[in-house]
Amino acid sequence: MKRKIIPRGTAPIIVILFVLITVIVIKISTLYEENKELKNQETRLLNIIESEQERQELIKERQEYMNKTDYIEEVAREMFGLIKENELLIVPQK
Repeated sequence: MKRKIIPRGTAPIIVILFVLITVIVIKISTLYEENKELKNQETRLLNIIESEQERQELIKERQEYMNKTDYIEEVAREMFGLIKENELLIVPQK
């Protein structure tokens, strides 16, 4: 009497399981790669956010400076040649 290694009717189940496991492994691999790409993108975006926050802080500081009278006086002197009371304007000879 011969013994069967695989009982009759289980071969299709084994094939189906093998196909399912293969599909799952491929999907996991794809998701792993996608996860790596998303982490890289997140790192890049966090760096961009950090640099933009620094830029925003510089703009805020510049804006605060531009609202001060020192800046207004500086611009008035440079652009319009204005001077304060009791100041002498010395113009170099050309």
